[in-house]
Amino acid sequence: MKLIISLFVVMNVWMLEAMEYSKLLEMSKRYQNGYSDKEGLAQILEKAKEGDYEELVTRCMVVYTLHMGAIGDVATCQSAFQSLCHRYPDSEAARYLKSLSLFPAPCNVCQGVGIIQQTAMGECSQCNNSGKCGRCKGEGKIAWLVLKGLSDPGTKMRCPECRGKGTCNICKGYPDREHVSGKKCPSCNGIVKRVDEVIAKNGLIRATQDLCDTLQSGVECEIALGKALKMEDRTKQIDALSDCLVKYKNAFNIEVVRDTKIALEKEEAELKKKYEILRRHHETLLKEMQNMNSGRAALEAVRDFMEKNPQSPLFEQASLIVIDLQKRILHEANKERRKQLLFEVLVVFAFFALIAWSLSGARIIIRREYKFSGQKDETFPDRFPTKPNARAKCPECGVWLDCPAEVQEEDVVCASCRKTFRVH
Repeated sequence: MKLIISLFVVMNVWMLEAMEYSKLLEMSKRYQNGYSDKEGLAQILEKAKEGDYEELVTRCMVVYTLHMGAIGDVATCQSAFQSLCHRYPDSEAARYLKSLSLFPAPCNVCQGVGIIQQTAMGECSQCNNSGKCGRCKGEGKIAWLVLKGLSDPGTKMRCPECRGKGTCNICKGYPDREHVSGKKCPSCNGIVKRVDEVIAKNGLIRATQDLCDTLQSGVECEIALGKALKMEDRTKQIDALSDCLVKYKNAFNIEVVRDTKIALEKEEAELKKKYEILRRHHETLLKEMQNMNSGRAALEAVRDFMEKNPQSPLFEQASLIVIDLQKRILHEANKERRKQLLFEVLVVFAFFALIAWSLSGARIIIRREYKFSGQKDETFPDRFPTKPNARAKCPECGVWLDCPAEVQEEDVVCASCRKTFRVH
């Protein structure tokens, strides 16, 4: 969340920066038309005084120096030249100015420049022997909004003074060692008598074009960064920034793009880590819900999970689980219905079996009704003889009945009185 806010602040400030550099580019082109536009030159001088990107500041200093030389202002030209060599002695712009031979060389010591390079030991006036960059205090980065002169510290970006190294530009972080610095020429006392205006004019044409090209590249780089930051998809943002790094690799503000890309990649890695942890947690929860004994309870739990976690990485999987649980509930309902139907069938079968058994017993009783033999008061044993055509006596009416010999321990019906008695 903190990074998102920082990126939002950077994007807003970046757009303001893009407008500022666009305006400077416009004024530089106006100045380039006749090399006499005072307003354009004032904008260039203002940027030369700032502690902005070295590539941009030094080019503005070169243009101003050569302009003063082209109009014959020797003192201002020499002062601007010395300021550039003092602030950025190892810069490409300083080497370019030295190669032009702006000042004719009446002085054999300084070759007309007015200053000489000397080697000092253990003293650095730039950092007061601290070895640290005076702008970023040795951190290598400076707050973006502070860099633009605003009050809020904002997001830290690479320091333009030391290019992120955190060391002094003069002593390179080693104030106790030998370092090169400028000193007023003792021979001519730093006074330059004249400047070669022709060389200054020719150099001004090239320097102004170089400044416009540098600004154009920086403005396009800023526009590309602004478009990348407006993208909603993080992966597309990183891809767009990678393309910007390749396309504008020589832009003076390319380090901001690189820092932004690194920050986004770091945030993306953290998001992926959190995403994976969340995915595993939700996966465990869904498995526990699926393994519930009751399908209805599982379905209710999954639906509650989807309602509370609409942004879950497993939301689609949860939707599929809901469909599976609905099928499971339907299957369980059909299974219960089949069990109920089977139970009902068994009950009906048992009922009819009971009826059939009852009817079967009645038929046995009816089958055991035998004919009356017509004899009474005859003495026979209580049990049937084991021979055929045995007889049994009814204990109610005393009538003898003809019974087969195999009838044993059964109830029979008397044909005379219609009473039932047991044959032993």
